[in-house]
Amino acid sequence: MLMTDVVGMDPEVFIRIQDKVVPASVYFPDKTKQIECSTGSTSRDGWALELRPKPGRPRQVVKNLEILFREARLHIVEQGVAFNDIVFLPNATLNISPQTDFTTLPPDLQQFGCEPSFDAYEAGAPINVKINATEHFHRYAGGHLHFCLGEVIGNQGFPNVASKYYRELLTLVHKGKDVEARAKVSPLVQLFDYTIGLFLASQDFPPNFERQRRNYYGLPGEFRLQIYNKQCLICKDALCPTTAGSAIAIKKFLKLTGIEKQTFTTTHKQRYQIGIEYRTPSANILRNNALILMAFALGREVLHSGRHPEQLLKQYQTFAAAFKPESVRKLIRDNHSFYARELLASMTRDTAHVLPGYRSLTWLLNNSFVTDRVIFGESFPSVYQEGF
Repeated sequence: MLMTDVVGMDPEVFIRIQDKVVPASVYFPDKTKQIECSTGSTSRDGWALELRPKPGRPRQVVKNLEILFREARLHIVEQGVAFNDIVFLPNATLNISPQTDFTTLPPDLQQFGCEPSFDAYEAGAPINVKINATEHFHRYAGGHLHFCLGEVIGNQGFPNVASKYYRELLTLVHKGKDVEARAKVSPLVQLFDYTIGLFLASQDFPPNFERQRRNYYGLPGEFRLQIYNKQCLICKDALCPTTAGSAIAIKKFLKLTGIEKQTFTTTHKQRYQIGIEYRTPSANILRNNALILMAFALGREVLHSGRHPEQLLKQYQTFAAAFKPESVRKLIRDNHSFYARELLASMTRDTAHVLPGYRSLTWLLNNSFVTDRVIFGESFPSVYQEGF
């Protein structure tokens, strides 16, 4: 499997017990004490429950997420709640009571404390959101998507990355040049808006809740560069193991056989993956498994297009004035589902052959059975539905 085929997500949902929404802190620990299972982990993130399915191919990620929801429900059941009284709410925004006594809640629920995000339309500049959590009576849930760009293996560099653009981007991240890396990846994140963002904006999600969230979180083009699965490999320069375990085994072997230390030079090599966390989608993406799979498919089409993101952006913008950055940002920010749907439907099959992502969208919009069931309301089985 190529690294660019690996995807992931870390969505958030609110918990309703009978007719009352309760903070996730009632049942789940914070991120420092995650609950692990075979398909991922769960913990609270502020008021919401955060689920982190293990990464892989899109369908496997959705399957892992389904199992995580079941495990989360069973975890609550073990604390004395009836199975059928538990509902997970994939809402972009939750309104909480102004009478809430925050002093009775854990410290992490009394503040908005996530890491900084960055704006792809401002060359990766930080997004500064300052909210007093004890005076702000809304909470927000995201459906963040992760796309792996490549893997760093010691001084071998990026053996599985052929694209010059991605190699340059990964080199900047590897060298710790964060500002330059965020500026370089920004056109790629904008392409996610042009495909994933517009597709999700075309859905009939509750618009007021989407707009409320995007005043603070999940702005168009919001992203983070991420490093995943960091390992330290202890190597001998004559033998280069692929895992830390085999490196330790080699070290023991050399000691047992009495080989002189000066025969080999010990080096420490790092191995990790670099990727993008696309933070614009809300928890509403969980309302339909097909939405998750389609979003992953669109992102992978962009990544596998083989063309420089800046050139692709120019191509998009030559097809229609509606593809200008300010227009796309407004459609997504205001969640104008009708206009987003009209824009997507206006793309011709000829355009779809030119622009990555629109091959999938054109097929979807022109297939009446799929269009009726996915875009205009009727749901396929969803990962959060009651019974999980």
